[in-house]
Amino acid sequence: MTINEIITICISGAALSVSLVTLYFTYFHKKLGLIGCLAAYNTESDSDPLLGNYEFSLSNSGNKELLVREAQLDLVGATGQYIVPEVLSSELPVVIKPGQMHLLRLGIPGLFMRNAAKSGDKVLLRFHVFSPEARSFFLSKELKLLNEELEIDAKGWEPFKLGKSEK
Repeated sequence: MTINEIITICISGAALSVSLVTLYFTYFHKKLGLIGCLAAYNTESDSDPLLGNYEFSLSNSGNKELLVREAQLDLVGATGQYIVPEVLSSELPVVIKPGQMHLLRLGIPGLFMRNAAKSGDKVLLRFHVFSPEARSFFLSKELKLLNEELEIDAKGWEPFKLGKSEK
């Protein structure tokens, strides 16, 4: 074998390797990823002064479609019994395709948020997400309210990611 034949075989082997890796990532490697962040909020809605408008940006960073079914509220650190209101949104459920972003507007009752701020509790917002294989996930965000004007602390503006699958 001459040096030219060896070089040709090496280049062909490298090209075959790159092709096989590309084939794997294109057809077999499946990744679920959803990243969210608080984009904006207004403590009073124009249409309903009892609701606050909260806008969350959701981005599908994986390569499979995801269904965001609903959003739920809860309190972190609350003691005793409490009532948690329903999160209102005409935009749920929504399917987010790979590489797509969606701005989701949620109506959250202002009285609930003010009571959480008074008691010093954190508000937990959970997005219920389903994969194409019907696996259930939660995308969770804690919001700490600094005062009764409902100012959100700096961590409230940080991105949050899709959690592990619920069994």
